[in-house]
Amino acid sequence: MPLENEFCVGLDLLADRIARAERKAHRAKLANLAFVQAEAALFLSALAVLPRPPRLRRVFVLFSDPWPKRRHWKHRVLQSSLLDTLAPLATADAELHFRTDHPDYFAYAQEVVSTHALWRLATPTEAPWPFEHVSVFEERALAGAPQSFTARRV
Repeated sequence: MPLENEFCVGLDLLADRIARAERKAHRAKLANLAFVQAEAALFLSALAVLPRPPRLRRVFVLFSDPWPKRRHWKHRVLQSSLLDTLAPLATADAELHFRTDHPDYFAYAQEVVSTHALWRLATPTEAPWPFEHVSVFEERALAGAPQSFTARRV
């Protein structure tokens, strides 16, 4: 199903990026988008306690901060704890799409997913990258050779 036919929620920690995304969505007349200034794990935790939590079919983690210093890895978005929180909200065929331009974060994220009991890495043939729209962050990092993977809910 194309993203244009799905309701999408974009998260960011910075208000100016949320405001910019809202302006772009408005100019493009996209009515299926909402933007929230929130930390991903807290947002998912809030969804999980709703009386009727939504069922998520696709989740994208795109160019999140790689927190390159080892002592800061605890701040990375893609963590085992995030996958734990996400799993009960995910449909049986849910996909998690991850992309970064930071090779060490890419390897770390693959390891987190591949060792998690409720998620597995999908092959590119099984789950091809769902779109190829170059983001602002990707434009800045094209020399960094972005790396992507898709994980599936087990």
